[in-house]
Amino acid sequence: MPVVSTRHAGISDAVIHGNTGFLVNEGDIDAMAEYLHQLLVNPELAGEMGKNAREHISINFSMDHSINRLRRIVESYVITGGKDHDAVPDPTSNQTSPLGPKSESTTYQW
Repeated sequence: MPVVSTRHAGISDAVIHGNTGFLVNEGDIDAMAEYLHQLLVNPELAGEMGKNAREHISINFSMDHSINRLRRIVESYVITGGKDHDAVPDPTSNQTSPLGPKSESTTYQW
């Protein structure tokens, strides 16, 4: 299902305007109503955006993705004292971390 929401806090991290839904400025009732109307009168657009939204969320907000992001943050503090988290290897690579080998399963042992 596509989303029509405001650009508030982290919502724009989850909703890609024009692809997975629509974003409006807070208080812009007219724009929100217009986007809702577009989705109501164009079910093909709503379906396509809904499909895009599901794919985007399943890829970028899965448990594995979130745990890997957290692992990278924790490792940055261990390796660099939090000064440069980009220095930490990508957690999706097969490299061994200073916290121990990366498990291939969904059991995360650091």
